[in-house]
Amino acid sequence: PDTRAEHKAVVALVRGVGSGNFCSGTLVTPTVVFTAAHCLDDVSVNVLRIYFGNDVDQGGDYRMVTEIMPHPLYDPVRFIYDVGLVRLASPAPSDATPIPILPAGLDLTPDDEGMLVDLVGFGVTENNTSGQKLLFQTEILRVCDGPGSCGFAGGGLAVPGSMGYSLLEGGICSGDSGGPT
Repeated sequence: PDTRAEHKAVVALVRGVGSGNFCSGTLVTPTVVFTAAHCLDDVSVNVLRIYFGNDVDQGGDYRMVTEIMPHPLYDPVRFIYDVGLVRLASPAPSDATPIPILPAGLDLTPDDEGMLVDLVGFGVTENNTSGQKLLFQTEILRVCDGPGSCGFAGGGLAVPGSMGYSLLEGGICSGDSGGPT
């Protein structure tokens, strides 16, 4: 598992303690987690828990949730505005330093192509396991201008400012949604 101190703000979204994860997220303030809006579909504050730790099967800290806020323009068919926020009932553990959301002026540009980035999440691995926080480092091959601009099969659903990278060495998978880049 990824145990780097700077990644303690990467969390797992779970449906109750001990239920396994279904998405990842990023602590952006002591009481707010940023994630993908599609991770918030069909889940309520009564069930959703936020896990802080490295392996959902090996203990850690859980926080209850008081509010779930998908982006008001989120479209689950076209996956646009696929971002959301979750408000915690109590502050995150003190060793989890929030990772602030970057201002719009720092969006990815073609100048970022070739840069190494960290992808962190609790998603499915090549061994079909999940629940461990893992780090994958990769190079940005292309900054996408919009649908079809990154050469994805079928035209792709790339939104402006998203990135394309090689999957030859692995990458993100189901359960990593909402995690930081």
